[in-house]
Amino acid sequence: CNAFSTACVELCKSRIPQERKFVPCITHTLLKDEGIPSACEEDLNALMAMTVMMYTAHRPAFMGNPLYETDEMISIHHCVPCLYMNGFGTDKLDYSIYAFTGQGFGGKIQIDFAQNESREVTIGRFDPFGKKLLLKTGKVLSSKYTETYCSPYYYIQVDDSQKYLQEMMNFGHHQALIFGNYTEMLKKAAAIMKFEIVEG
Repeated sequence: CNAFSTACVELCKSRIPQERKFVPCITHTLLKDEGIPSACEEDLNALMAMTVMMYTAHRPAFMGNPLYETDEMISIHHCVPCLYMNGFGTDKLDYSIYAFTGQGFGGKIQIDFAQNESREVTIGRFDPFGKKLLLKTGKVLSSKYTETYCSPYYYIQVDDSQKYLQEMMNFGHHQALIFGNYTEMLKKAAAIMKFEIVEG
């Protein structure tokens, strides 16, 4: 296995997690910390972006749902941050484990962004055809936790968030996120792998 995804929403609707008391969130975190790209909700376009970004930056990727906050800020949230977000082989970040569900089962990792060496982030996702990679850079301003369901929330300063979110409609919703600005390195990877970079 060199990559993983699972149908989180459909899995929950099957009631198997309810009966067996589990969710896949920590699995995604642990796999990515081992260098294995692992995406939520069988989102293969986010998984492809995550794979290219992780291999280029030599660090695991966060993945989440971007939301409009202001014209200069978006938030991204899910419960799959990693312990080695400063890079493979670096010190593990401090973390807490919360229950994903209101019933108290299903683990999720929570990590404060302030432990990351860089506030700058690179966000990306492939289009449905796998031929274009949408990239956006920004700076994390703060993070927030919720006791249950998807968090942490990363609040990210960007330029022209509305333009970026409108461009995202051609790509899809989930975005992969790595700490640091890797735009130029990803452009070099795109030249070798023959895909197009679209800057949001």
